[in-house]
Amino acid sequence: MSHKSATQYDDLRVKRTQLVLQQTLMELVVEVGFRAITVQMLAERAMINRSTFYRHYVDIYDLVEKVFHNLIDEYLASVQSFMPSKPVETLQHTFEHCATYAPFYLALLSEMPRFQELVRDTIEQQSAAFFRRMGLDEHNMTMPLPIVLRHWSTTQMGLVQWWLETGQQISAADMARYLWMLYQSGAVLQLNLPPHAPDRVTTA
Repeated sequence: MSHKSATQYDDLRVKRTQLVLQQTLMELVVEVGFRAITVQMLAERAMINRSTFYRHYVDIYDLVEKVFHNLIDEYLASVQSFMPSKPVETLQHTFEHCATYAPFYLALLSEMPRFQELVRDTIEQQSAAFFRRMGLDEHNMTMPLPIVLRHWSTTQMGLVQWWLETGQQISAADMARYLWMLYQSGAVLQLNLPPHAPDRVTTA
């Protein structure tokens, strides 16, 4: 086997091991809850040695973060065509994405404060970029941007979690529309976006 082929094989083996561990984590979070998971449990389910786990991840928290970032990359790829001109459609995809992984998200949001912070910070980072693409000028805002971002992220997290906990009885499309209506009456006004920005949508 050539050096190049050996390197490609090693890279593929690493990716496969990481994929197995990430899928195993998602399964165990739903089955037993985050707090009950140990590295030994992960290793046994994934059929690897504990030492193999530590070659890829610092600890279980590191693995959770990697899984979440992969899910976010998947989500962002699905909404690129909607941002920033179609905020309601973008939010609808947010609800649909969360519904796809509902048991995983709900378990971590209820058991892992660090995961809550990770989700909140990611929403704020992505929202700030979203607003800037809509023409945001922070000098024209009525209040500091971090205040609006925190309101934005906590509102979105709270509504998504409530929607998942109550069995998604309202459609993702309607939830997106209602959330944007809430944003329009509060956070969006404080952004003081330029006239052409998509801050008005029909609610019919």
